[in-house]
Amino acid sequence: MALPFAFTGNTTPTGEQLDADFNALGALVPLPCTVAGTNAITLTPLTDTPTPAYAPYAQYTGIASATNTTTVVAQVGALAQLPVFKDTVAGPVQLSGREIVQNTKLILMYDPTLNSGGGGFHLVSPPAANTRSNSTTASIGLAALLPQTGTLTTVLLSSVQVGDTIDLGFPTLVSLGLIWQGYVNNVGTVALTVFNMTSGTVTPNAGTYMIAARGFS
Repeated sequence: MALPFAFTGNTTPTGEQLDADFNALGALVPLPCTVAGTNAITLTPLTDTPTPAYAPYAQYTGIASATNTTTVVAQVGALAQLPVFKDTVAGPVQLSGREIVQNTKLILMYDPTLNSGGGGFHLVSPPAANTRSNSTTASIGLAALLPQTGTLTTVLLSSVQVGDTIDLGFPTLVSLGLIWQGYVNNVGTVALTVFNMTSGTVTPNAGTYMIAARGFS
């Protein structure tokens, strides 16, 4: 791949030719910027970098100054403010919250076809979602439940967070007619509810229950 102008054997090079080669090189690399803003982001190119332009697939990089909470628009220098999209299996969609995380890398790629042809940015390499998976066992014994009534008990499980998915493992003998549900009501605490759906009094089977939590962070 050659630059626009070659200087080998050129005895009368011009400044315009040199500028053209510099411009070509500048278009090949991401433009380093300082970043300001949360949901309306301004990227300011560093001193002595090429003058920014929204050329197809040009990239702009920096360190995020805040975590976004909703959709995001971004602009480079004094150029137009444009929406930011994330790439999904269904195609590009606008950000909705927490795709950009404070103090992590931010890379935006300009795409003139986004935003119904009005132009926008792809968010490149958003922070990875780390999976959490942990479990515990609890010895549970509950009082008899009258028909159509329920009760609640809590189990401590370190690092579990609100929104995690809870799976329950039951002892060998399970009382019939009971509906169990587990959810996180506070960080580190799993709430277990049990409801008697029968027309008679039922005592939940006492024993060791397994509580498994899965989530993302």
